[in-house]
Amino acid sequence: MFEPVGGMDRIHAGFDRNLRRPAIRGAEVTQIRHTASGVDVTYRDTTSDVVQSVRADYIICTMEGGIQSAQMQVMALARRVAAQAALTPALNRRAA
Repeated sequence: MFEPVGGMDRIHAGFDRNLRRPAIRGAEVTQIRHTASGVDVTYRDTTSDVVQSVRADYIICTMEGGIQSAQMQVMALARRVAAQAALTPALNRRAA
């Protein structure tokens, strides 16, 4: 693996130089929701413990791949369960 001159945090500095607002750091993401217009992210500031939300066109997610994959699987499962719950009453009406 490579390391940028000056350390790994130089990657963040490079992004910040090219963003309208600096990236949010020190945050624990509690929810990511895809919307028709982009993404809504809810997070907890780990310093102040304040929960906030932001809306953006897209998100750059920098968590470890295995964790990200597991969370995406949980989100997909939750969507399938919600879809099945929505369909069950209609299926029961048709069967009756």
